[in-house]
Amino acid sequence: MKKLFLVIFLFSLLSSCVDDSENTYTYEIVGTTANYGVSYQDVNDVLQLKGPVGDGWTYTWVQTGKRWIMFMGQNFEKVGSVTVRLYKNGKLIEEDTESGDYAVASIQGNY
Repeated sequence: MKKLFLVIFLFSLLSSCVDDSENTYTYEIVGTTANYGVSYQDVNDVLQLKGPVGDGWTYTWVQTGKRWIMFMGQNFEKVGSVTVRLYKNGKLIEEDTESGDYAVASIQGNY
């Protein structure tokens, strides 16, 4: 009986680690200068370069499961800060802020 409970427990633990549901992700960039360049992987894993973009620029996509993503934002001004954010289903899950001359903030990982 103990073995059965152990097997059920391990199965439920492993199956809860797999995220095969559909999720909405959003990249966002904000900061002090409203003059940024962005580099990011789009939904098709193609590297995109945009700029200049302003405060509050976003890119949203829907995906199933996890994949490697990369998002970078660079302040185009000599002084100031830049913040990049990653949201999953509207909830902030990752953020990076950098300050200084032409600062670069980035997020990368398996999301």
